[in-house]
Formats: sequence, structure tokens, C-alpha cells
Amino acid sequence: MLVGERVWLRLTDYHPRAQRVYETCDFRLAGRLREVRYHQGQWRDTLVMGILKREFLATSSGTSAS
Repeated sequence: MLVGERVWLRLTDYHPRAQRVYETCDFRLAGRLREVRYHQGQWRDTLVMGILKREFLATSSGTSAS
């Protein structure tokens, strides 16, 4: 049962494989927090991705919400 209107997640921009995996699950890029994490000598962005309840229900029933 999906109670809320959306599910969202955060990931850093140095994980492009993870971003592709989430995109295959129909998560969409919702925003970018610029230079919020210092990692290995560089400032990195945090990506915010999400999927809405209606998008999830449409894809889980075999139809496309787009």
C-alpha cells in the first residue's frame, strides 16, 4: 500500500549507475542541490529524484504515466 503522494530519494552526482537504475524504475530528477558534499577533494552535487503515486500505480499496472 502506497500511503503518501510521492517517494523521493537523494544521491550524489558521482553515482551515475545508481541514477540510471532509479530512472529505469521511473524515478525522475526533481532537483539538484549544488556543491553540498565535499568528497575526495571536490565539492559534489546531490540529486533529488522522485516518483509520484499516480506514476507508480500506472507503471505497476503495465501502462505508462508519461
